[in-house]
Amino acid sequence: MSRLGLFWISHLIIIAIALIGLWVSVSIWLRGKVNGRADLSVGAKIVALLKITLSTIFSAGLWPLLKAFILDGLLHRRLFQEDKLRWVAHASMFLAFLFLGILSTITGFFEEILKHFLHIEHPLVLLITDKDTPLMALMNEIGGLIIIFGGIIAAVRRFIVRPAQLRTTAPDTLLIVALLAIIVTGYPIEAMRIIFEDVPPSLARYSFVGYPLALLIEPLNWPWESIHFWLFFFHVGICSLSLLYLPFSKFFHVLVSPLVVAINASNTWRPSR
Repeated sequence: MSRLGLFWISHLIIIAIALIGLWVSVSIWLRGKVNGRADLSVGAKIVALLKITLSTIFSAGLWPLLKAFILDGLLHRRLFQEDKLRWVAHASMFLAFLFLGILSTITGFFEEILKHFLHIEHPLVLLITDKDTPLMALMNEIGGLIIIFGGIIAAVRRFIVRPAQLRTTAPDTLLIVALLAIIVTGYPIEAMRIIFEDVPPSLARYSFVGYPLALLIEPLNWPWESIHFWLFFFHVGICSLSLLYLPFSKFFHVLVSPLVVAINASNTWRPSR
């Protein structure tokens, strides 16, 4: 079985399990009130929320909702006003991770569905699926470095200059370590690919972290393609375990907080006390 074939089979299984965990978390939230009622069934609450969402989208309340979603949910302006260093750590990790996740999803769709399955060879498809085009290489390199920068700040705040009110638990530490491991292992994977695919320097130089690393390790003459195969699945394994834990972690709150803020801004969600 090919590397990508094994990847997609294992990943679909992981996604299915993660969706079950997601539903468990969402089902807890759905114990709250919708339209002032807690006695509705889960299905009725979901339908009611969908109706509220649609009616808000096509009403004058859309702009306040979008404003709250962007400024308070995504950019966390209140956190910026309270603690700028914490905001930098949060924004560096969350926004860059979100960006790279969306970029990876788009790349995978273009690669597997449009290019390989539908055999579409449009220039845009070729641009996005080519890891060595300047745009794609730079976005991945810069995004990874931003996450590492945010992770270093988060680690310093938690373990060196920890504020009195900050509580660090083992799951918090494991999640930060996992996120950093995902990014850090990505650079050796990229370096090995540059070596065994013999990417020309004129293109490889845009991977300004992976390419110097490739030049550094290439003289070892190790079986780079084979090592790349197993390191790739180690990298994917960390991603998969993080995905499984995500619905039960504090980071899940970070991911869904923009939606929660937007819902609160529309005054339609009132959790029971």
